[in-house]
Amino acid sequence: MTDTREDRTKWQFPEVILGPEAYLLIRATRNGRTDPLTATFGLSQNGEYVGLVRADGETIEDEIDFPPQVPDVSHGIGPDVVGRTRQFDTPTPGERNDTSRPD
Repeated sequence: MTDTREDRTKWQFPEVILGPEAYLLIRATRNGRTDPLTATFGLSQNGEYVGLVRADGETIEDEIDFPPQVPDVSHGIGPDVVGRTRQFDTPTPGERNDTSRPD
């Protein structure tokens, strides 16, 4: 996972096996956390690029340029429109995004 198109190997997912309908919450923060589920980079509340890169360190699996963030609203991929990001009125960390509204 990365926050820059130039360096696609900024952070590697820990070895985790997820079952069906399971979710993995990764924190991207600049607060110095060092646990395995915290990326080594932070994401800006002003909007930024984030990319999901395959284990080969080159192939981009998915990427978005998310907009400036607002309090109590999350941003992600909606279940209703493939390839389009959405804002969600109710943040649901660790759960399915299902109450979307158009950006």
